[in-house]
Amino acid sequence: MLSKLMKQDYLSTRRLFFPSYLVFIIISVLNKILLEVAYTTAQPKDALEIISVIGLTLYVISIVALFVVTYVFICMHFYRTMSGEQGYLTHTLPVKTRTVINSKLFNSVIWQIGTFVLVMLSLLLLLAGELDGLDFQSIFSHYKHFVETNMYMSVGAFNVEIIITCFISLFSSSLMFYCSIAIGHLFNKHKVGGAVIAYIGIYMILQMLGTILMFMSGFLTIINGDAADFYYVYNRIMIYSIIMSIITTVIMYFVTEYIFRKRLNME
Repeated sequence: MLSKLMKQDYLSTRRLFFPSYLVFIIISVLNKILLEVAYTTAQPKDALEIISVIGLTLYVISIVALFVVTYVFICMHFYRTMSGEQGYLTHTLPVKTRTVINSKLFNSVIWQIGTFVLVMLSLLLLLAGELDGLDFQSIFSHYKHFVETNMYMSVGAFNVEIIITCFISLFSSSLMFYCSIAIGHLFNKHKVGGAVIAYIGIYMILQMLGTILMFMSGFLTIINGDAADFYYVYNRIMIYSIIMSIITTVIMYFVTEYIFRKRLNME
């Protein structure tokens, strides 16, 4: 049943995502063309350089906008199908509330990954032909040197921590929206306003917890620039952050599931 729900959620959300993806692809291709024309045209260069700078600025703005739009669409779809008018149909389906939430959560993860992959491909398109003399081995060598010199840790350990953090964030970012919408759902009126207030409250709590963890990890000991302590403090911060992210993500998941299962309010 989960696969059927995921398919239905995908069909419902693709009409939102595909047009934004198409616009971003067009902007990326046009920006690449402008850069190539600016580099290959002999005269006049000033106007073309100005146009290419404007194109790059729009490209950067479009990347930010694409990620923002991704989260907005994820939030809109969840609200509309769980707390809005379509919620009546959603909550009458002969499936568990947890299954419905899982379907929307997994789809949100897929769209986030899709957005990230699309941005990476556009960057490769932009840099194609501009990195003469550089290959993967040299890039990795520079990356390894930077990590070992500035982070005082092995590349493997650093990559594992980053990958775990990114993986958890794929779920926690969506669940933060879901939990806020669920809390706002408890209000008879002004559900959207309640969700916004809940989101701000959750964000502030997470920020306070993050700050507390940083000080607990010994953050003050590296302010003086003691390289010997940096590795250990950084690792403690990362490990504590990962643990905190897992705990808060699980809490937000079960709060969302409990409210829509036990405190359903479609008034």
